[in-house]
Amino acid sequence: MAERRALTETMEEYLQAIYYLGKDGRPVIAARLAEWLNVAPPTVTAMIDRLQRDGLLEKTDRREIRFTEAGRAEAHSIARRHYLAERLLTDLLGLSWSTAHAEADRWEHAISPATEARLLDVLGQPKFCPHGSPIPGTGGRTSPNSFPLTDAAPGERVIVSHIVESAEEDPELLAYLETNRIMPGRWLTIARLDRAARTLTVRGPAEPGPPMAGTLLGFDVARQIYVLAERHAAEAPPRVRPRLRRTDHLAAALRRVQLKRRH
Repeated sequence: MAERRALTETMEEYLQAIYYLGKDGRPVIAARLAEWLNVAPPTVTAMIDRLQRDGLLEKTDRREIRFTEAGRAEAHSIARRHYLAERLLTDLLGLSWSTAHAEADRWEHAISPATEARLLDVLGQPKFCPHGSPIPGTGGRTSPNSFPLTDAAPGERVIVSHIVESAEEDPELLAYLETNRIMPGRWLTIARLDRAARTLTVRGPAEPGPPMAGTLLGFDVARQIYVLAERHAAEAPPRVRPRLRRTDHLAAALRRVQLKRRH
């Protein structure tokens, strides 16, 4: 893989946040970025100016923040490392979604291009993160036919496509979804829909292990879960089942992870 620029962790965090915010199709402006990163607007302005000077970002006449070609390539690299770290931590080490996401936030800055390439091989060339987001550069894509769970009809059977990025920033929500097995590739049936109370109840199919009882979701949570109708089920990411086994390949990959942070 191509050599990457020497970016600070803070610069990478900003590029990653802009990438995430841009995925919902809405313009990325400084106010949204400040809210996402939980920093003061003047701090955001200063970093945006720096990233502009470095040729990674540009601003439109409407003050929308956009990537340059070089900036998009860097953002894709950061997101790819994050998603691969999550897959490593969930698939092979069996960590929970919320723990893996927090750990991946640290690991993503330390993964070298050589380790990144090796992880892709060790993990079987995955195209999606554990939550269903496409991994840049792998050919994965979100189905244009996916829609929020709140738009499903009572009694409808749907398959989970992905969990939106904003949900990943809420550890308690991630833990709740994982505990109730609401994850990409899972079939759900809308058992009850109460628009007045703004809640819905979903049920999953019977399978080995504890039965999945009806799970109550508020609309604010359900709209962060995107699903596909039965006729588009083939477009959903494959279900990920932790392998929980240590292999020589895994040991080699772990040894090659560079633990020194970039400054």
